[in-house]
Amino acid sequence: MGIMDRPSGLVGEIYTKVKNSIDRGEIDDRNFLNEGQLAEQFGSSKGSVKVALQILCSQGYLVSYPRKGYMVHRFTKEEVNQMQVIRKQIEMLSVRLVIAHATDDDIRSLYQYTEEKSESDDPINMNNTLFHLHLAKISGNAYLEETLEPLLCRASRIMVGEKSDS
Repeated sequence: MGIMDRPSGLVGEIYTKVKNSIDRGEIDDRNFLNEGQLAEQFGSSKGSVKVALQILCSQGYLVSYPRKGYMVHRFTKEEVNQMQVIRKQIEMLSVRLVIAHATDDDIRSLYQYTEEKSESDDPINMNNTLFHLHLAKISGNAYLEETLEPLLCRASRIMVGEKSDS
């Protein structure tokens, strides 16, 4: 399963809720997540929780510690630097493609993210993140948005983590 693949059914619901909580910084990266507690919280079996958590591990959101639980993956400075190098290249490609292929209406559609104040406290749904995702979307390359999204989610997690550490 690739990073952009989202499971379906109950496993998908658990996956989405835990992933969103991680992205928003709602889960303390110093505490273990416990399959039993999460199963109780979601009204599901431990098996469904385990599958969702294992997918999140495979995507780099969590680290599994046998017989202890799962912890949110905390990025090192080197990992952050590596992500930013990739993100910069993807965004430069997006801009080049937008310049070459986007319509005037496509370009005007970007203004919604610069003119309106974001109502969201969720860093993933803030105008800056949405602007960059929309830029990739209007580039004409269907894969840029799905490639950029996990990098922006991780960058949002890092920003949330930095704010809570200070």
